[in-house]
Amino acid sequence: MLRHILTIISGAIIKCMSDAEITKLSKDMQKGFADIDKKFESVDKKISNLDVNLSKRFNVVDERLDVLDKRFDAVDERLDVADIRTNKIDEQLDRLTKIVIKGFGHIDKVLETKANATDIQRIFKVLDDLSQRLEITEDERLVMATQLTRLHGWVEKAAKRIDLKFVR
Repeated sequence: MLRHILTIISGAIIKCMSDAEITKLSKDMQKGFADIDKKFESVDKKISNLDVNLSKRFNVVDERLDVLDKRFDAVDERLDVADIRTNKIDEQLDRLTKIVIKGFGHIDKVLETKANATDIQRIFKVLDDLSQRLEITEDERLVMATQLTRLHGWVEKAAKRIDLKFVR
């Protein structure tokens, strides 16, 4: 619709102008379009230069990203090794845990078979009784030893009096 209006207006303007004016207007318009073409060429060159510069920068960024990818790959390899080591440690800890649990089970069984407090009190009483009997027995032995020593002395004296040799 706008084009139709512009065509009508330009047709009216052209009818009002002379041939010399139309020729001059045509030359001015060609010069103006040439100037616009130069400006577009200038902008096109600037955009091309910008495109080249951006390509160079993107290439540099790509190279940096490639280096980072290699580093990340190396880190991934290290982490894989660490995972393997961690798995081995987990397996060893599992084995140790089983051994410890088995040991505690054995300790629990032993503790279940051990004497309780009343059994221990009975054992102490029996030991006290034995200790007391042993003391009495030792006292009796000391008395008997003293008596034997005395008796031995008497026998030696009696043997001297009757002129008998006493051999130990």
